[in-house]
Amino acid sequence: MLDYKQKQIIDREFSKLDRINPELKTWWELYEDRHFMANKLFPLIGDYFRDRESKNVLNIGVEWYNIADKELCLNDDIKLYGVDNQKKGTFSIPETWSGMYYRDMFDRNSLHDLPVKFDAIIDYGVLGVWWLFPFKPSKDHFRNYFNNILSSLNDGGLYFIKLDLKTGDDNFSNIGNLTDPSIIEQTKDMIYKYFTRADFYDIGYHRIGESNDTLVLERI
Repeated sequence: MLDYKQKQIIDREFSKLDRINPELKTWWELYEDRHFMANKLFPLIGDYFRDRESKNVLNIGVEWYNIADKELCLNDDIKLYGVDNQKKGTFSIPETWSGMYYRDMFDRNSLHDLPVKFDAIIDYGVLGVWWLFPFKPSKDHFRNYFNNILSSLNDGGLYFIKLDLKTGDDNFSNIGNLTDPSIIEQTKDMIYKYFTRADFYDIGYHRIGESNDTLVLERI
């Protein structure tokens, strides 16, 4: 469950919105991976950057439900940026964030023109929701994706990724655009071609449930 302090932050930030689907806030309250993000991951990222000169953090996959992300870090000095493939309705990042970019991470060099590089990239629960894609991601798509990560990280930067790569979900079993298992295994291999495990407090590796692995990585 959510820690009391973190739940207060989420409630406060969502209360600032004029109109919002209540399910988005409930999403934080119901799911174990969100509890881990709010209670553990974000506060540790905030602590890690407390005494570091450069504090640029990129959050991949940003919508309404991310509006409390910076505050959950418990560090006002972090410069949080977001990236998503397209603007969702009237969504705008909070004023405390440092920037928002709209790029397709599966496109080659989609982040090469950003004016800033990052000391950490948070990629939590983006890779795996194949039913939201209008195509089957290929090996080349994933190669582009990880090359975008690599090109955007500063030397010594950290890559936080939740690996929930799977071929589908019972609720979406009738949709035929899901990635096949062989591509998923190749993608996992590709991650370890480019990255290696990093020591980060006590969460260098963390498993949530049966298939959701949180990894903290750095460039090889």
